[in-house]
Amino acid sequence: MSNGSLNLVANSKVIWRSMISLYVSEAVLLDTGNFVLRYASGVLWQSFDNPTDTWLPGAMVGINAKLISWRNEGDPAIGNYSLEMEPNGGGELYIKQIGGKTLWRSEIWPSFSPVGSLYSFSFVDRAFLTYKVKNESAVVRVVLSYSGVIIRFLWQESSQAWVHLAFQPADSCKVFARCGPNAVCDIRYSPSCKCLDGFVPQVKDDFSRGCTRMKPLQCDEDKTEFMELTNIRFPAYAQTLEIAMKGVCEFVCRGNCSCTAYANSNGGGCLLFRGDLIDSESMPDDSGITLYVRMSCDTPLMKAKGEDQSNEHELPIFSFASIASSTNNFSDKNKLGEGGFGPVYKAELANEQFVAVKKLSRTSGQGLEEFKNETCYIPDADPRKKARLSWEIRVRIIQGIAQGLLGYMSPEYAMEGRFSLKSDAFAFGVLVLEIMSGRKNSDFTALIILAFLDTQERAVEVIDSILEIPASSSDPFRYIKIGLLCVQENAGDRPLKSDVAAMLTNQQTAVDSPRNPAFTVGRSLAELAPMETQKGSVPPTV
Repeated sequence: MSNGSLNLVANSKVIWRSMISLYVSEAVLLDTGNFVLRYASGVLWQSFDNPTDTWLPGAMVGINAKLISWRNEGDPAIGNYSLEMEPNGGGELYIKQIGGKTLWRSEIWPSFSPVGSLYSFSFVDRAFLTYKVKNESAVVRVVLSYSGVIIRFLWQESSQAWVHLAFQPADSCKVFARCGPNAVCDIRYSPSCKCLDGFVPQVKDDFSRGCTRMKPLQCDEDKTEFMELTNIRFPAYAQTLEIAMKGVCEFVCRGNCSCTAYANSNGGGCLLFRGDLIDSESMPDDSGITLYVRMSCDTPLMKAKGEDQSNEHELPIFSFASIASSTNNFSDKNKLGEGGFGPVYKAELANEQFVAVKKLSRTSGQGLEEFKNETCYIPDADPRKKARLSWEIRVRIIQGIAQGLLGYMSPEYAMEGRFSLKSDAFAFGVLVLEIMSGRKNSDFTALIILAFLDTQERAVEVIDSILEIPASSSDPFRYIKIGLLCVQENAGDRPLKSDVAAMLTNQQTAVDSPRNPAFTVGRSLAELAPMETQKGSVPPTV
């Protein structure tokens, strides 16, 4: 230190001096390894905010703070490799070569700290990763070598030397996109690359070019299925969605034509993937996730189940023993009610889905013939032949029901029993979104989420893909915005039904931008999730 400046001296000669305008009161090397320049009572500069090739516990690596390798073993000048984070919100770290080529990527947060790991990682503000050592007596460091390899070191007191703990890429399957798009790498086999089921190589015996689909995807939901792949290392470039409600991940992906796969995150949210699936790996130690890949129903794989091609609809078959078990042996505790054909019981299937089971009464004299008729009809019923409503009819329906409807409970009424003039607006908003999207009313919560997510850039994907919208019609997304205004979380933000009617009938009436919908953020999401999984809960619909 000299006159408030930091000097680097060699052989009594200053070879570098800090060029700062503020007076540095002191320079301190903390026990953590953080080198700090202080000005008065504040920190002017610290090495933890400006990493080089070394990552120490407590330091942060993220979107704007990356490791840079040395030029070579003896030259600390800027080298050819960096360790940085992609700004996709998933917390993945990437080793990149100067010029942008990716060499390796880490696990997604929160999969950094497996059981038995020496380290404990934290994801700060979805922008930085930091770590600490579980054994405080251990001295460790992580270094990005000049050859582009991440090496973890541990100081060994007995030998007074640094020893290697691990390095990445650890094997050929850890090299980024080694097998190309839509392929999976498995180090246990030779060759280690193979196409995902339902895909074929773009170039025979050349997996660097990856694989392509046997059948192209179609945006029609009725022609979409999801193939389950177990114990897979998730593909790169995942989009994270922090919604923990069961079934929402598939619903959001199924309703988005650009979504090619999804997975349930270890942290309770969703991982969504677009386009080709890059850098997938079959994990040898059961540490992978279950990946659901979007497929066209006419892909040979999806029909290779041995079913009769003349009957494409498979019905689940339940034994009487399984039905009796799921209803607690038809106990009165599970009884929901009783009709002319017999009592109805609540049943929980093995997949934790709740269904209603009707037990035909021996004394009724009714129901058996009706049941036989239904079992004969259902296998031949094709849901894709359901009536399709035109754009004009849907608009007329929306305008007609705007006069008043109480079909869905608003969240404040369902959760707290509070009813207001704005409560029926919620029901109307749900119906508008259902009518314009053509989606099932049983999935209305996920429907609201999907519509809100698409308000900015992908609005067209919310509208039912079968609709032919006349060129003379008003902005179709206007109806989606009106629906979203009606399902806002705060009842005070929802419009009155009279205002809604004005928006629908007068195109000159301004439509405000909707805020967060109910059941997606803050209090409502936290409270809805346990309600949804609670045994015996009933969805707030009629």
